[in-house]
Amino acid sequence: MHVFNLEQSNVKRWGESSLPNFDAYADFLVKWGVAKQKVPATDLVTNNLIDDIAKFDVAAIVAQAKAAK
Repeated sequence: MHVFNLEQSNVKRWGESSLPNFDAYADFLVKWGVAKQKVPATDLVTNNLIDDIAKFDVAAIVAQAKAAK
């Protein structure tokens, strides 16, 4: 079983994108020649919709997952 952990993902809300993680990924792409120049993480992802996306009952989802067979 895989457990998702927000803190290990460097985010605070479900669905949120970690800008430092995307920034590091952009560095990786340039380092290995996949991309010619670095693109700012803010040009790749946005967290502007996360407040609306994350409007769900976490405890209810956990209960549903535990009840699934």
